[in-house]
Amino acid sequence: SFMIYPALKLRYARLTRGLSQVALARAAHIPQSRLSRAERGLATLTAAELKTVARVLDVNDPASLVRRQRVL
Repeated sequence: SFMIYPALKLRYARLTRGLSQVALARAAHIPQSRLSRAERGLATLTAAELKTVARVLDVNDPASLVRRQRVL
């Protein structure tokens, strides 16, 4: 088994929806540099930022974007 880390989940969610970092950052009203750092695991989004990003990505559970997940 292996772990899927939150940064990868956030990036995967963005890419599967066909959004660039710039497009997601603009739609979520956060700096692109901050989104980039979050996707690389170098920054943590605030609860408000995470909620907005989840809304833009059409993710029902914002916490699912930052929860580690074990895959068998």
